[in-house]
Amino acid sequence: MSMRIGIVGAGLAGRLLALECLQRGFSITLFDQDTMAGKKSCGWTAAGMVAPYTELESCEPLVFKLGIETLQIWPTILQQLTQPVSAKFLGTLVVAHPQDVAELARFRMIIQHKLQRHSDINSKVLTTLSREKLESFEPGLSPKIREGYWMPEEGSIDNVEFFYATTAFLQTHPQVTWLEKTKVTALQPHCIQVNDQEYIFDLVPMRRAGEL
Repeated sequence: MSMRIGIVGAGLAGRLLALECLQRGFSITLFDQDTMAGKKSCGWTAAGMVAPYTELESCEPLVFKLGIETLQIWPTILQQLTQPVSAKFLGTLVVAHPQDVAELARFRMIIQHKLQRHSDINSKVLTTLSREKLESFEPGLSPKIREGYWMPEEGSIDNVEFFYATTAFLQTHPQVTWLEKTKVTALQPHCIQVNDQEYIFDLVPMRRAGEL
């Protein structure tokens, strides 16, 4: 018998966890207050950027490291699904209006400084583009924008398509039970409680206090 996993929440993180568990041959039960469509999830609204270099300006080293790993992991995740999801890794272009060029220079210095701490990461991922190069990348940019920076490895995923595709995949998978419109009232490492009913599992990934 396969390991039985109970997952509270079927937003972006819950769906990704479910896909990983299925890859390992586990049986999954999803509990979520939303419908299977997941339109109340924050991932439905904003979860499409895969931009660890750009976001390094304000994120912690561990977040950056995990973000770099996702550049390789996301294509594998999407290959599991039976419906296509638009994913483009064409890079990120960072520009600023003339009055904000000092902030653009500050952005570059912070990124370069933080990249020096990661000897295993290519420190030349941030490329300076002249006005002529900017024209070839984005012909519609205002002529007042004279310089920009380019992170070629970054990309984006259509988050709405991802939700549609995972909904279709998970709700029809024989090893998945999906309890929508279900409010979890308590959970323990091996038990999820919905009002007076208890569901027992081999493992329940725990959340921090107050996250139910």
